[in-house]
Amino acid sequence: LKCRQMADTVLSDGAGHKPRYTLRTLSRALTAARSMVLNQKIPLARALYEGFQLAFEGALDSQSVKAIKKVLKVLLPPETRKNDLEHPGRKPSGKGGDDYVLIKPFWIRAGPKEKIDWSDVA
Repeated sequence: LKCRQMADTVLSDGAGHKPRYTLRTLSRALTAARSMVLNQKIPLARALYEGFQLAFEGALDSQSVKAIKKVLKVLLPPETRKNDLEHPGRKPSGKGGDDYVLIKPFWIRAGPKEKIDWSDVA
């Protein structure tokens, strides 16, 4: 609800428009968090933080992202440490665990094409 309130007053997307948060946005955040808990075995508080980042920060401009992060950190349980939030989490393991690449701060399943490290390309 706080994100919806902020959307009317503070937040804007990259085009300068107010973002629209719906029940679908909340559902996406919770589905992502559930997936992270089950697949990556990360703590629930961290998974909720990342799920809300994915769903609510995606299209925002940089100032709005900072505002949302500040709100999310306040809403997290106090035992959630800063280091826990900055660390990318465990690489998914099990069947197909080698098929993931780190695109900070998320582990993303790689596609069938050859992986290219663009930081090494001149």
